[in-house]
Amino acid sequence: MLHSHLINTEMARLSRLNLPNITQYIIQRGSNRRKFTLASFLIPLIPVLMFIGEVHSATITVDGSDGAVAMDGFCSISEAIQAANSDSAVNECAAGSGTDTINLSTNITLTAAFDEDATYGSTGTPAISSSLFINGMGFSIERQSSLICNYDFNNDADEFRLLRTTPSANLIISHLTLKKGCADGGLTDGSGAGIHNLGHLSIETTVIALNTSIARGAGIFNLGTISTIKNSTLLTNSAGYAGGGIYNEGTIGTILNSTISDNYVDDGSGGGILNNGTVAAIQNSIFSLNVANEGGGILNAGITTTTIQNTTFSGNSAVNGGGISNHSTIGAIENSTFSGNSATSIGKTIRNIGIIENLRNSLFHNNTTSGGANECENNGSAIITNSNNNISDDAFSNCPGASTTLTSATVGSLADNGGPTMTHALSAGSEAIDASGVGATTTDQRGFSAFNARDMGAFEYLGIDNDLIFENGFEAVTINIID
Repeated sequence: MLHSHLINTEMARLSRLNLPNITQYIIQRGSNRRKFTLASFLIPLIPVLMFIGEVHSATITVDGSDGAVAMDGFCSISEAIQAANSDSAVNECAAGSGTDTINLSTNITLTAAFDEDATYGSTGTPAISSSLFINGMGFSIERQSSLICNYDFNNDADEFRLLRTTPSANLIISHLTLKKGCADGGLTDGSGAGIHNLGHLSIETTVIALNTSIARGAGIFNLGTISTIKNSTLLTNSAGYAGGGIYNEGTIGTILNSTISDNYVDDGSGGGILNNGTVAAIQNSIFSLNVANEGGGILNAGITTTTIQNTTFSGNSAVNGGGISNHSTIGAIENSTFSGNSATSIGKTIRNIGIIENLRNSLFHNNTTSGGANECENNGSAIITNSNNNISDDAFSNCPGASTTLTSATVGSLADNGGPTMTHALSAGSEAIDASGVGATTTDQRGFSAFNARDMGAFEYLGIDNDLIFENGFEAVTINIID
């Protein structure tokens, strides 16, 4: 199964980094739609030695395992956020002024909503309104598994998201897992089960998993500004209407070295991301196994140009636009790999009803359809200004500029081939090797420099067996698959 293969190789990649902590998944497959429950998900413990560019006014250590506000001998996450917001001590949590740092020293399980907002609904922690750095230290914040999330358009007592920022917030989160948030209700309060952002946000080395929103943005709902999403994973988040992983109506600067995988939209668009604002750049990342009616990986309807480079789209599915559905402008899709994506109607990999300025040096392999969709399709007055030097194993339909000489056997399965994200490796003799032309990137998705000329797609073949590079680098990982 591709799902278990993806999870297995991702955990092996983390294990190779020689980081402590348990790396075990228990996966349960639902019977009526492709959703998973992750009973245990821990990022390995990585201490952050320095937060560059800020002098922290206070460091608040959270040692309480719940969100309680009480004189109980522990500093909880709710008390710590209150102390940071108010610049004053709250019970056992220290006072600070200016930008504070919250360090977690334990996993946190939230059992009840803390913040009940008439507009934005329920959140398990106080709304963040100040400058704050949350260093998860490899620990997690989760909503208790036994609480209901019944998807009935009512914001019930057990249903609450994990984090919310106000417009005045400046939040950085790092080395943290956020999981099992629930946003139920209407279009506004039913969005953003993991993070609901109205302020300024930066995310690094963070996992956002198993969150459920009745409306939009199960992992992240953004109406503010996200400067970067770096070295992070959005996994198995589910939205009812738009943006299983991310719904963006604000600004996102760069998505870099990140994995957006197995996210789901029940009856709408943008399985991985729905962009209705600005996403400046997506680089060195992977979109895999995301599902939506339109735009399995990405639906782009943004107001400014988006650039996609050195990125893999693998195993995404939709009715229209298995990998990408573009309604606006994409400045460039360059040195990217599309493999194993599917659509039943239009565009196995790309459906374009807007403008794509450059589609070049990319690889299209083993994408499928059950209803006659072509590899890449322009609809109506859509324009691909400059499409050249792409390689495919199937016809490009009315998207120009692709050779159909690719041999499927020369492209490998999705695997950990080094670097921060998984890739499809090229084999010796592949027609894509050294074949990129104008506009080629200088490094591949993994960060490896071009060997001779740059290869087509997101992966650079280095002239040696990639398996040998990592042959002895993995530790044992236990994967339990429960059907």
